[in-house]
Amino acid sequence: MSIHVAREVLRVVVGSQMWGTDTPSSDTDIKVVVMDPLSTVLDPFVHGTKSEQDKENGNDVTRYELRHYVRLACKGNPSILETLFSSEVMFADPIGSDLLRIRNLFVDSEAVWRSHRGFVNGQREEARRRMTYEKHKKGRPIAKLLSSSIIGALQGHELLTNSSFNPSTLLKDNGYFRTVESQEFHRQLKMLDDNDLRLQEWFREIDSALTMLMEQMDKAYREGPTWKADLEPIREFTYGEYMRATR
Repeated sequence: MSIHVAREVLRVVVGSQMWGTDTPSSDTDIKVVVMDPLSTVLDPFVHGTKSEQDKENGNDVTRYELRHYVRLACKGNPSILETLFSSEVMFADPIGSDLLRIRNLFVDSEAVWRSHRGFVNGQREEARRRMTYEKHKKGRPIAKLLSSSIIGALQGHELLTNSSFNPSTLLKDNGYFRTVESQEFHRQLKMLDDNDLRLQEWFREIDSALTMLMEQMDKAYREGPTWKADLEPIREFTYGEYMRATR
């Protein structure tokens, strides 16, 4: 069953527009939470779609079925938690509003630390690999990989420290993020060459900063408050909303 026919409960803008780093040429990234009909949920021979991506009026749209979304949130998935704390809410029905209201219940220190650490390491390793071997010819731009790494580390640190984060202020004073987003860095990347020592030094400096940010996130995990996902009210919320949706 296509997720498109399910009931939409929440729609938010994420990515560069949410973080305030968008340019006139930036795409709009949208994430949507939907609910399958109860008949789909209860039918053992019908498999509801967990998630899917498509284009909508030129925008990149990712849809998540509510139960799958809730499971990913409890696992500390960076992209899912990003949607819960987005300040760019395009639409929220009463169910979506309730989901946002209980968003702090999903924050689990262990899950957040593991998932954000894995995300950051994956992004920076891909950036290192491409910087060394591929000369910026394929895949995501190196600057995008580095900026995603910085965002992931900062988001993880804030969640571990405060069980929440504010996208509009999180990057405000981070000099390394501004460096990666600068026109000069992008210009240098387009001319990437083995002999371009300045860019190589720049990259090593940013990579070193990422190590520092990861250490801060690790420290927040070891020494900060311990947050546990409160599964019972999350379960009651999910179950209750499916039951009410059939009335």
